[in-house]
Amino acid sequence: MTTPPNIWMLNLKFSTDTNSLNAGRFDPAPTIPPPPPPPRPYFSYSQVWLKYNKPTSPTLPSWVKTELSPVDNSNIVEADWDWCGISDVTLQAQPGDFMVARLAPSFDPNGGSLRCAMVFGRGRQGPLPKHPNSRQSPLSDSGYFPLALVDTAPPILTSWPPKSGVGVPWIWCVGKFYDDPNADSDGAHYSFNIGANYRAAGASSYLTYGHDPTVVVKGGGHRP
Repeated sequence: MTTPPNIWMLNLKFSTDTNSLNAGRFDPAPTIPPPPPPPRPYFSYSQVWLKYNKPTSPTLPSWVKTELSPVDNSNIVEADWDWCGISDVTLQAQPGDFMVARLAPSFDPNGGSLRCAMVFGRGRQGPLPKHPNSRQSPLSDSGYFPLALVDTAPPILTSWPPKSGVGVPWIWCVGKFYDDPNADSDGAHYSFNIGANYRAAGASSYLTYGHDPTVVVKGGGHRP
């Protein structure tokens, strides 16, 4: 029996105030001892993993895509996501799962623009590749070639969504996780860096942000 896919969200918040101590950095993770999870709303926390709590089988939500794609903010409801933990703890994923990134500004009244990119590689917190053909990313293009870099910059994607209010987030479905047929039973360990450049409307300079979580993708079922 096939296990329904999970949808994981990396939720990140960032300050757009150049006078803030957090300017140029994603807001830090909460200091909350697990368990139990902290109180809702979970979208108010930064550097955390959340999990979609609605059925994903037999039909995935329409905004879930195999490769990088923008998601309209109106499709993402906080009540549909459960707490997993801070993103410094390795995410245990399965082939067939999907990842969403949500980047929420603390204040953005004038419709600034955001460019986001993620670089995937084999992590150093677990078993290293045992085969020269081991994949360097859990993401793939349509030909099952590993995607080590995904980037929201034009002409691939434009800034998303059109800004309509203070603190409206940018959300992307990053893509689908595939397994590494050369990995052992411990799974394929991947680290990745997520970075963003934010430019306020009419500004000549931009703020930069970065973070580096880890993902382990375990199991079979790689793209043939």
